[in-house]
Formats: sequence, structure tokens, C-alpha cells
Amino acid sequence: MRLLGIDIETTGLDFEKDAVTEIGWVLCEAPLSHGVTPLSIQSFLIQTPAVISAEITKLTGITREAVDEFGQDFKNIIHLLNTEIAVHKVDYIVAQNGENFDKLFLQAECNKHNTSAHELFSRTWIDTAFDLPPGKFRYNNLMSMAAEIGVINHFKHRAVFDVMTMLTVLSHCNLDDVLVRASSPWVVVKAEVNFEQKELAKKRRYSWQMLGSELYPKSWVKKVKTCDLEKEKAEAPFPVVEY
Repeated sequence: MRLLGIDIETTGLDFEKDAVTEIGWVLCEAPLSHGVTPLSIQSFLIQTPAVISAEITKLTGITREAVDEFGQDFKNIIHLLNTEIAVHKVDYIVAQNGENFDKLFLQAECNKHNTSAHELFSRTWIDTAFDLPPGKFRYNNLMSMAAEIGVINHFKHRAVFDVMTMLTVLSHCNLDDVLVRASSPWVVVKAEVNFEQKELAKKRRYSWQMLGSELYPKSWVKKVKTCDLEKEKAEAPFPVVEY
């Protein structure tokens, strides 16, 4: 079984307004029980006219000068990525918070550049923020999970280093259990709360009306895995229904 871990860096958090500045991916063979042994490592800065703020440069180390000198055309890199997925028969894509971040940005960039990423989006994605066995880690952010297994990423917020950290975290989990969760579809649920209860919804990470580019009028909504739906209904301090 082959896995391709992917990560991106961006100019901000809004996939409709911000842009991708870096893409990195690592192809490896599973299982990962004896560690992550990369078969291929690729990392590229991406050309963009978007503003790279001082705050983003401080966070990632990516500068306007670096992007201008070393940045590659997005369409070329996506073509290379799709080719590698197809030629090397990748089974699963792995991303940290891929459902809510990487997928949204990459699809938006494809739309902006009038290109496609069929191989990338046709595979099942393992999202290490949601698909690892419940209770395995205290928190689902990458740095916290890495710290729990004694791994420190000295180059965080650079794509390929975050991928290696993510795959190392994944290597500490039973992959069969992870794949069961990864194959469970996402479902949008709605918190049945009134105005006075909206803080309760916020605390459980419900969003008002928008999930990505999808509008859910006058509703507090979020995505959950189908396998976690009953748990969400039981734990939420308000009624939860499928949208």
C-alpha cells in the first residue's frame, strides 16, 4: 500500500482570497510500523502575485523574494503531483486537517488556474486531525501529537517537514483502524440552538452558515465523520441533527 502525505503553506486562511505559496509531498510505503521511509520527496515554492505579509513570513520563513526567485508555476506542479500519484499507484492521500484546509485551497487554486487535479481528489484522504483512533492523542493538532511521541519539528510551517512529522505521528497508529475511519463519509450536522446558546455551538467548533464555500442559511453547522455522529449527538449540550 502506498501513501502520499501532502501539505501546503499559504498567504492566509481564506481559500477564496489567499494563495498557496508552497507545496510539499512525501511518497512512502505502508505499513509504517518500522518508521517512515520516503520513496520520493518533492517540495516547491509556488509563484503568486498575492501579498506575503510580514506575519506570514515570520510564521513560515517564506518571503516575497524567495517566491519571486524560486517559485514554480502551480499548473506545472499540480501536473507533476497528479502524474506521481498515477504512475506510482498511490492508494491514499494523507493530510493534517486536509478536509478543512488543504483540499479547499488546492481546489480553489485549480479553479483559479483553470486546471484539474483528478488523481489527487479521486483518492481517499486520511485526515490525521480526525481519522486517528479516538483517545490515541490528547489533542488533534500536529505539534501536540508529535510532542506526545517525543518528536520535535524544528522546521514547522514548512510543507515537507510538516509532512514528515505527520507521517511519523501516523506511524504510531494502527493503520487498519485509521483506514476504517478514513473511509467513513463526512456529514454536515446542525446545532439546534437559539441566539443565547450560540456560544455553546462555538465551543464545539460549529460555524455560522459557511463551511468552505457552501452556504447553510441561518444555521450553526460543522462536518463530522459518520462514525462519530452518534457521539456528537450524545456529547453536545444541545440537539444535533443532520443538515
